[in-house]
Amino acid sequence: MSARALIALAVADFRERVRRPAYAVTLLAAVGLACLAVPSAASRWVILDVGGYRGVYTSAWVGTATALAGALWLTTGGFYVVRDAIGRDERTGVGPLLAATSLRTPTYLLGKFLSNFLVLASMVVVLAVTAPLMQLARGESFAVDPVALLLPFAVMTLPPLALTAAAAMLFETVPLLRSGVGNVVWFGVSMAFLLAGQGRHAPLGGFGVRQAADSMRVAMAEQGIGVRAREFSLGLTEVKEPLRTFHWDGFTPDGAFLGGRLLFFVLALAVALLPVLWFGRFDPARRLLGAAAEGAQTEGARRKQRDGRRPSRRRPPCSAPSRRASRAWAGCSRSGGSSRASCASSPRGSRAGGGSPRRG
Repeated sequence: MSARALIALAVADFRERVRRPAYAVTLLAAVGLACLAVPSAASRWVILDVGGYRGVYTSAWVGTATALAGALWLTTGGFYVVRDAIGRDERTGVGPLLAATSLRTPTYLLGKFLSNFLVLASMVVVLAVTAPLMQLARGESFAVDPVALLLPFAVMTLPPLALTAAAAMLFETVPLLRSGVGNVVWFGVSMAFLLAGQGRHAPLGGFGVRQAADSMRVAMAEQGIGVRAREFSLGLTEVKEPLRTFHWDGFTPDGAFLGGRLLFFVLALAVALLPVLWFGRFDPARRLLGAAAEGAQTEGARRKQRDGRRPSRRRPPCSAPSRRASRAWAGCSRSGGSSRASCASSPRGSRAGGGSPRRG
């Protein structure tokens, strides 16, 4: 596998996508998501609610709230943004051209996976750029801490999006999931993943909600604010009154949590390479073999159907006599009973009528 070819394929596909008007729409959607994650102080629509409280809009709180919102919505919606990369190559004729080159199937699949991930990561970059602007716009804290602001995006948002990028490519290589059925299936799968990823025992640490929530509760307890363990809400919800505030300096991820983040990327690479087992990479030879096999099966089914409709013709238990013997027997039948006996006893080469065979 050539690293240069892999990077060139991923970058070329990414550049082709960012030139489309739809990509600008996705970036605007990311900006709108960042605005929702940091609502005004008097707003009753919030993204992050900790028992009726929210953190002061510092870099740590703004970065964490925006990163969790991005992980929550881009994991599901990002799939529909990046899918159809392989199908587009097939429709535009790029796929058959790549099949004629020495590019190997694993390189092609990894290139498409990296391209999907770059598109989703670019949306995360827009979120990360918009977050400090929202912090300054809300005016509760003007001290911008780059580490506290960007760390949540690196450990909370990007790892789940790697799985989304791999799943989008995997679905394109399965004929049943390539159609609208795949959209419905992914919606159900992503909803289950979102619910499981927010639990205390989420696999691989989930979205990091437990780590952030535990750190917030500790900070609130130090400030004399009592919050029960279940009073934590992530998602766009409406509250009865504006949230009160507390000060939070962010959380420090431990080694186990960072190890789970790395396993997200390892799992995403495994999912991206799984279609190597069946993906034909637009190879005409594989398509011809598949079409020939399918045609043979269809022709066999048609023959069985035709044979089933024809009436069965059974031969008599004894084979019919030859044409010569039939004529001889007919002559013997006309010549009378005594002649029949002589015909029956005559050699095979004798005339019909009982005479002796000719001799030269």
